[in-house]
Amino acid sequence: MVDVVRAALEAVNEPDRELITLTAWEQLSTADAARVMGITATTARVRLHRARRRLAAHPDLLRLVDEGAPAGPGRGHLRPVVEHH
Repeated sequence: MVDVVRAALEAVNEPDRELITLTAWEQLSTADAARVMGITATTARVRLHRARRRLAAHPDLLRLVDEGAPAGPGRGHLRPVVEHH
């Protein structure tokens, strides 16, 4: 599974991949990620939206979701689960 996610992320261009990792894994807000990258918050929101759509449509990720996840309202929204301790 990790290899599938890694391959899907590598298919996204570098600036968009950076936005995804800053917001999803580093838990930065879109505005904070935009500041880190030196772009406007509006540009970051648009890029992040498009990048998430591309990831959600990646064939290997779709196959992974179809094979391992139950169908339901959250299907297709590929975001990491954050555990709070």
